[in-house]
Amino acid sequence: MIKLLNIEDSETDYQLMLYHLKKGGITDIYSERIETEAQLREALAREKWSLVISDYNIPGFSPLNALAIVRETSRHLPFIVVSGLVGEESVADMMKAGVEDFVIKSRYERLSPVVKRALREYEIHEQEMKSRAIAKKALEAKEEMLAIVYHDIKNPLAAIQLDAQLLELLSYKEPNEEMMDDLRIQAKRILRTVDRLKVLVSDLLEHNKPTAETDFEHSFIIRKGFYNPLQVLNEVLDSYKPLIHEKDLSIKKIVFQRKMMASFDKDRIYQVLSNLLSNALKFSPNGGDIIIELEETEKGENIIAVTDSGPGIAEENLDKIFEKYWTGGSGNGLGLYICKSIVEAHEGVIKVESKPGKGARFSFTIPRCEKAIVFADHTKDEQKIKQERKEPNSKNIYIVDDDEDLREVMTWAIEKEGYRVFSYGNPKTALEDLSLTAFPANLIILDYHMDKMTGKDFLNMKKHSSLASIKNCPVIMVSAAPQVVRETVDPQLYSEILLKPLDLTRLISVIRRYL
Repeated sequence: MIKLLNIEDSETDYQLMLYHLKKGGITDIYSERIETEAQLREALAREKWSLVISDYNIPGFSPLNALAIVRETSRHLPFIVVSGLVGEESVADMMKAGVEDFVIKSRYERLSPVVKRALREYEIHEQEMKSRAIAKKALEAKEEMLAIVYHDIKNPLAAIQLDAQLLELLSYKEPNEEMMDDLRIQAKRILRTVDRLKVLVSDLLEHNKPTAETDFEHSFIIRKGFYNPLQVLNEVLDSYKPLIHEKDLSIKKIVFQRKMMASFDKDRIYQVLSNLLSNALKFSPNGGDIIIELEETEKGENIIAVTDSGPGIAEENLDKIFEKYWTGGSGNGLGLYICKSIVEAHEGVIKVESKPGKGARFSFTIPRCEKAIVFADHTKDEQKIKQERKEPNSKNIYIVDDDEDLREVMTWAIEKEGYRVFSYGNPKTALEDLSLTAFPANLIILDYHMDKMTGKDFLNMKKHSSLASIKNCPVIMVSAAPQVVRETVDPQLYSEILLKPLDLTRLISVIRRYL
């Protein structure tokens, strides 16, 4: 049913309008006639109308004033003006103000088509608004899900990383034993893999954020250092040794310059090489060949190429291969798109050459730079930790984290440093024990994202403690999203933020700084 609100001071004209509407085929209609501003406001508050038709000549109540009132409650409700005679300038002013259409009373046969068109356009607009609202909710749900997945993936990654770091440190106790050397090698391999996974997880979250304006190539940071591409390639090959052996593949490296150096983000280029090599391993048959070439050109570019012995790529697909979400029948359509984004972020070029049945050759360039950007690492922290003696002391550290694996690994590592550790999965219990225990806390390590209580709530409750020892106890906040912590938590309530997955040497170094 069409609900029509008519602003008209003449009952005769009102009935004439209804007659022409019904004559034009608009029969399922409910209508009301009003004359004043107060009546208009009351009607708009009481009912959801389909459209408003206003007479042009109502004493003390112009159609533009009526339109302004209607727009207070609905920005797009159709508003049509009817009149006997009116100047062209007045009509133009009304149309500019947002009047849907204007109908001369002497040509009332136009009214029904005008109303039908206005209602049709209004219905389309309403459907678009509903669709946008549904899409917005879906995107918000997707973003929330990704944030949860991001957090839930990073927690086990953190546990794996800490375990591997502990294995590496333990291996130095018996450096001359062959078994300890093997243990150290495996621990370092695990740590490298965890580092790559951390980058991939971060990319996944950034890439899937529902912002149409943001391109993936602008969603990550390039941190350059001065490296040898051959060294990075060897690390990638080392991580794929089991699969290479399983498929009995032959890897041929053609290196024209072993001492070539370039300025690039090691993790990102590792990611590109890993993706290209993974595809080559996937598509090459058992017993096949994979050729890897490294060359430095006269222009100062480093060219890296990976050629497989797979089925090749159809010519019509070569232009699509780097497009986002193009799968070619397998995968998720992101791997090569991400590779292209990373290479272009390094001001390089990536391309593919292939013929069906003759494999595929992927190559990319890294422009050579004379100067490297140097970033700090924690090597000195690690050396210091290995050299210092772990004498027992009376310092008490409270760990509050709802991830049991993380708590177990952190507890083991911190106790090895001589500290007394109290571990809590329930933040409420931790707060209670902080007030009652005979072992007052000297430092609190607090996870920000916990199911039973957020780190923010924990800190607010800690702030209101009656015990000065609790209120003044330093807090190390750990989070997979430190920016969220900085935006939502009073910086006076915590001492430092550490990024998850935690780096063991960094954690121990920070603990020592406060204790």
